[in-house]
Amino acid sequence: MTRPLARRQRHAPVQELEDVPRHLAWVLLDVEVPADATEVEKTLAFTVSDERLRPLWERHREALLAAWIRRAPGTRPACWWHFDAPRITTPPPMYGNWILRVAIQPRLRVAGTGVLLGAHGACTDHAYGIELGDWRHFDPTDPPKYESESAYLRRFKLFARGEAARLTAADFRPEVLPLDLWPDADAPEPAPH
Repeated sequence: MTRPLARRQRHAPVQELEDVPRHLAWVLLDVEVPADATEVEKTLAFTVSDERLRPLWERHREALLAAWIRRAPGTRPACWWHFDAPRITTPPPMYGNWILRVAIQPRLRVAGTGVLLGAHGACTDHAYGIELGDWRHFDPTDPPKYESESAYLRRFKLFARGEAARLTAADFRPEVLPLDLWPDADAPEPAPH
């Protein structure tokens, strides 16, 4: 599973997933691990494998997405980004075709300064479609900005029926790189070559 941003607590569980263990339901529902979680549950929620999560996502996808879209149109939960987001269609140089199964089309970077090391057109490590990596020449006064989730969904024609009508112009404005993805201020810049 890709690294999540701070989980989206505003999206409270929309239904009881009776046949799903609590730690897996938190991942499927894209919610914070509750304060009453045991240490074992916390560990399991943050280390769940694709093999365990994929069949549950496939079984509950339709209901989970419908409920998610009712509550937060123009966005998608982490599992959607991980399993259902559009995939790249051409492997980058030095990659085999295996990359086509896992690399998503990332959200477009539209402004801001900084160089994302490791960005190579095969987005396999991301948070809600924003490619992850180490930043260099990052300027906190002009951080990177990305297309919004709504803009991404529109670009790929992925809106559910009636979803686009519920969105406003603000939903399509570029988003600043989330703070939890900013580089550590104490990390040294690499020496020039």
